[in-house]
Order: sequence, then structure tokens, then C-alpha cells
Amino acid sequence: MAHLALWSFLLLAGTQLALGRPQGSDSPPELILKPGCSESAMFRCVSPVISFVMSADGQRLMKIRKSGAIQQPDFEKACRLAGTTAGCMNTWIKKCVPEDAGHDLHILGQGTVDLLNVCNEPTSFDEFKKFASCAEKMNTTMKSCGEELRAKMPKTSGEFNHETPKRILSRQNLQRDFCCSIQKYNDCYRPNMQNVCGSDGVAVTTKLHNRILSSYKCTDDVLSFCANSIANAA
Repeated sequence: MAHLALWSFLLLAGTQLALGRPQGSDSPPELILKPGCSESAMFRCVSPVISFVMSADGQRLMKIRKSGAIQQPDFEKACRLAGTTAGCMNTWIKKCVPEDAGHDLHILGQGTVDLLNVCNEPTSFDEFKKFASCAEKMNTTMKSCGEELRAKMPKTSGEFNHETPKRILSRQNLQRDFCCSIQKYNDCYRPNMQNVCGSDGVAVTTKLHNRILSSYKCTDDVLSFCANSIANAA
């Protein structure tokens, strides 16, 4: 269940790295922070996740997740880590980013916290196992859809360096583009899901997808824009 939810804020960062700025655009605006704030505090929020992923315990968890053998204690540990990281980043956004200058960041920060509340629901682990089983069966299709989506995205302007995260966080239409990426990815792998995963797999994946759209305020207007952009690109 939490295959996406667990690393949702990292997914957000990865998606925006793939999206970048439109080619030929001017330099991105500066990320405006309130006095006394710095980006370094935000990156400290992520360091526990990075440390865990690189640790022996983290590597063990990644291997058993892929095999579908993850147990509830490990699931709960990963949920706690993701929730703590998302909460830390959301607190930093609220404290340091003026809402009028970083409205999308506020939506995405709070949205990640809201999404990860799924971990606290009594059925979360059972649904995770169903989703993980389906994702494993759909692995080739999902990987292909991800590569296809990245290939269609405009490249990030400028070199990848220590300024890249600031460019990502400063870009316009951050929330809208994130919603479109989620929707396009879903539209790509969804047609094969019934045959591969059956009704249970479709139901739990649909529930998660709708939860993501709701958490990140991907409204009907936003999704309509996404649908039109897909049609125009076809």
C-alpha cells in the first residue's frame, strides 16, 4: 500500500527533477525565504532517510520489499521514518517559505503529511501487501511507463549541482505539474491492471491513487488541464 506513500516526498523531489524548467526559459526565480531561514535546515530533514537507505537495515528492507516478504514491524518502521521526514519538511516550509511566494510548496508539504496518515489506518498493512503484490506483477509495465513519462518531460535547465534543489523548489506550477505526472503515470499502467492483478489489485491501487490526488489537491480543473495537455501532446 505504501509503495508510493512511503517515499512520497522523495517521489515529489524526483518528479520535479525529471520535469525541470521548460527549455529556453529564463533563470528560475529565487526561492524566497523568511529571515533567519536557510535551505540547509530543509535538507537536514531528509538526512535520516538517506542514512537509513544506505544502512544495512535499509538495504535489507529494500530487498524484502521487492520480494513482497516485508513484515508489519518493518512496514511500521518505514512509515514512521517517512512520516517524521515529511513532518519536518512541512514544518520548515510553513516556517520559512512565505505562502504567497511558495503556495505550491505549502500544498505539497501538507499533502505529503496528509497522504502518509494512511499509515495510521488499521487496514494499511493489509492493503500494502495487496498493492506490493500487484506492483511486483506490474513491475515491467510500471518501469516502462516511468521511463516513457521522463522521456517526454523537458530537461532541467542548467547543470545538476548544489543549486538544483533550489531551482526545483522555485519553479512555477510545481503542484500542477506534480498532479499531471501522477495522472499520466496512472493512465499509462492502468489499462493492463485488471488482467494482471484482478479486482483486488485494481481496488487498492485506485484507492491509493485517489488518496494521492486528494492529498495534493489535484482538483478536477487541474486534472482537466492534464488531460488536455496529454491530448495535445498525442
